[in-house]
Amino acid sequence: MEEDRGSILTSNVLAFGIATFCFVTLRISFRLYTRKTSTSDWVLAVALVSSLAQDAFNAACVTQWGYGHHNRDLSVRIRSSPEPLKLLWLNQVFFKLTTMSTKLSICLIYFHIFKRANSRLIRATRMVTYGTTLLIVGYYVPAFFVSIFQCTPVSKSWHPKQPGPCIDLDNFRFYTAAANIVTSVLVIATPLPALGKMRRTRPEVTELMGLILLGMVHTGCTIARLVLMVYPDPATGTDPQCKFRSLPPHSRPVVF
Repeated sequence: MEEDRGSILTSNVLAFGIATFCFVTLRISFRLYTRKTSTSDWVLAVALVSSLAQDAFNAACVTQWGYGHHNRDLSVRIRSSPEPLKLLWLNQVFFKLTTMSTKLSICLIYFHIFKRANSRLIRATRMVTYGTTLLIVGYYVPAFFVSIFQCTPVSKSWHPKQPGPCIDLDNFRFYTAAANIVTSVLVIATPLPALGKMRRTRPEVTELMGLILLGMVHTGCTIARLVLMVYPDPATGTDPQCKFRSLPPHSRPVVF
């Protein structure tokens, strides 16, 4: 096993974080300059802020609390501190907000693109987009609150020896990963037939289709996360500081 996995997470946080900040800021700045901002831009801004918060939590885990290192290399103070668990709890909460906001922003863009055309295909696309939006909100809003109140009292989430019940986090993470995959596939696949038809008269649609297909990067990350949950590194059972429970959040907003 590698002696230090913290550098891997730190590199991902920096690379994806900087890229996400630049791309999203450039998009919103351009929209403000052209006075064409819409709800999708502000929802995407929420996703950006939330994902940067996740970066801060991940970076703190690595730089201050030894994540990516073996237990034997950590001080007693770090091993006994509740702060790493509190940061991971915060990361879970903001993860739901980041994912929901990003996907909602994309759905809002679809509503704008397909709001005028009235062919059978476009109407079907709008209906599927409505359904996808309801699915996203219907899962991630409850999941957001479940993440906050996963234990009773809430502080048991980072004080595991404190009396009180908690939900089964392994099952919750599994269902969240499954929901991520399903909603990501829907967000990517829903507009493609309609856009494929529109590109005959609007060549710029081809570029938009390419950007949408980049969303497969996030889907691939989500599938990888699910595989790691089902088949975890055996060493992490006894050396949990070397285990990363989430992939960098920026695979979502940066590709869209």
